[in-house]
Amino acid sequence: MKDKKTFGEETLNLFRTHYREDDLTSEEIEFLADLRRDSVRPGEAHDDFFHRHREKLRADPRLFKRWERLVFRKPIETDDLAEGLLRLAFRAKQEADEVQDPRLYVRLRKADTPVFWRDMNTGLCRLLRDRWRGLDRLLAPEVKLDLGLCWDRQWENDLRDAKGRPTENERASKETTHFEFEAFLVPAAECGMDGKPSDAALRKAPRAQMTWRPAATSMETAFPLDLAMVAPRVGNPPPARCEDCREPLRSAWVRPDSGSCGVSHGLRRIRGQRRPYGAPRSAGVPSRPPVLRGHRRVEGRMHHHS
Repeated sequence: MKDKKTFGEETLNLFRTHYREDDLTSEEIEFLADLRRDSVRPGEAHDDFFHRHREKLRADPRLFKRWERLVFRKPIETDDLAEGLLRLAFRAKQEADEVQDPRLYVRLRKADTPVFWRDMNTGLCRLLRDRWRGLDRLLAPEVKLDLGLCWDRQWENDLRDAKGRPTENERASKETTHFEFEAFLVPAAECGMDGKPSDAALRKAPRAQMTWRPAATSMETAFPLDLAMVAPRVGNPPPARCEDCREPLRSAWVRPDSGSCGVSHGLRRIRGQRRPYGAPRSAGVPSRPPVLRGHRRVEGRMHHHS
């Protein structure tokens, strides 16, 4: 019967199979040779190895999860971000012995790269940006919440297809709807002027991990669109609404027989505005949509009457 490989040997085998042997130093090879199982209490050597080779370890998802559990213990999973952040802070505090003047540094993994906001579900990214805007200032200075480009860049402007047209990521897979947060408890003296600790401080700090996994479609995800109607951001016009029922329009054209709002109103939209169905494009768009025959306007709405 073949002997079962140790955790270190499994990791070493991954590097020998997928990468060059010189990707590992002699000290790292010796470290893996002594690593018997994934249930040991993590030390600085474990943290250093994991953070240095994190992306390479992803080549084997099961092995990567075992390394995550070793470094972060059992990750927290929740669909409620507020609850998740509270549990994350409590878990990080539990892992600490005694930290002088502690500060909690919470970061969203990979959120400082534009590709993250392109690859994640766009509706959920908007929810994170708009529903929780200002939370970083509310928690400071005891907590540094680092969501990367979330509030520091108009990342929606980068969401374009191959022809340069605006697009969205509507996929609802695990890869696009699970947001991974990491928390580190560090002394205030090791934090910079912006509240961020150094990489060296993070490697030796008590830590915890939380995965926020909201539903891709829910009443909550409609909040950013509703907010844009009431208070559009500077430079961005509010999403167009149906003139009759005030429901948001979800397509570029509203057909007279089956409008995108689900009701037939005989109106079409051009560049965010509307004209009577059948009117020539050269006729332009009136500042206010006309009352169509068979309709009357009552309290800002058009109602059909026979």
